[in-house]
Amino acid sequence: MMQFFGPAIFVSVANNLFNSKLIGYIEALQIPDLDVHNLVQGGATIIRRVVPGEYVPSVIEAYMRALRWTFRISLILSCLSIFGVLAMEWRKVKGPDAKGEIGSEASES
Repeated sequence: MMQFFGPAIFVSVANNLFNSKLIGYIEALQIPDLDVHNLVQGGATIIRRVVPGEYVPSVIEAYMRALRWTFRISLILSCLSIFGVLAMEWRKVKGPDAKGEIGSEASES
């Protein structure tokens, strides 16, 4: 159960980080007559329809910068997961075969 708890929490954390960074980056561009929250709700597919043509490359760059933060949080969390693995006990999970010997099929081939 605990193996699903971390991903369930941090998917929403990464989504929140992405949305907040994207809103910040697009608001910093100061595009006139652009509702940033509608752009974020619509997703990447409506960028070319909502954003004026001269600002599209800048908005795509802002989108990519915000997406990098999502990848960074994923990388950081995957690197931190090594500490949980190091704390686990090493056990064999392979059970005995039909003869009652462990790993006999590997020695036969």
